Amino acid sequence: MRSVAGTELTREQYLEHIKKDYARMIEALDGPTLPVPSCPGWDTNALAHHMGMVYLRQAYVVEHSSPPENDEHLNAISGVTDPMEILKHGFTAITRALDPKREE
Repeated sequence: MRSVAGTELTREQYLEHIKKDYARMIEALDGPTLPVPSCPGWDTNALAHHMGMVYLRQAYVVEHSSPPENDEHLNAISGVTDPMEILKHGFTAITRALDPKREE
């Protein structure tokens, strides 16, 4: 897999980075809702929601080799409103999509 910058990473490497980032996010976001200084107007709930949505969209791209045309990538979280649950669903989706053991 090649990034925009031209860096080539394997699925295993992407998966390793995402797992480490997710662990850091869970640690940082667990607890009271706080402002996110680097994102004016955002709090930790908004950040968790955003990252969950990013993961869901990217999982769709990996699985379908194209971005979603509508919101079909959001079907897995229909009715889910808790930002941490959305983050969890997104993490599950992207790790499943990048799993090197899954059949292509």
